[in-house]
Amino acid sequence: MAATGAINFRDTHFETRDLSVAHGEPVADNVITWRRQLTANASQVPCNLGGGRFGYAGLVFTAQEYARISDVPFVRPVHPAALVVPPTATQHQSNTLRDAYQEASSLCFP
Repeated sequence: MAATGAINFRDTHFETRDLSVAHGEPVADNVITWRRQLTANASQVPCNLGGGRFGYAGLVFTAQEYARISDVPFVRPVHPAALVVPPTATQHQSNTLRDAYQEASSLCFP
């Protein structure tokens, strides 16, 4: 279930809302088609990583492939570890830790 206020990129941005289906065992052509569809969809999601021109396409490409289309490397975001608030934290410290965690774990939308 999507969070309240979350953008539904599948319906608003993606070129391919439903990826192609392979009937039976997938073959190379299926994988190539899926990669093209995933790249097209990922590039439609705004992101500042990798210079910001290609959205999240850097999640589909290897670092070497992405370097062919951008001089700015796409550094994959790392989800932060679980939020831990010490039991002795004040309300202010707790709020500060929670806010920092939410910022660190949010997507890079402009």
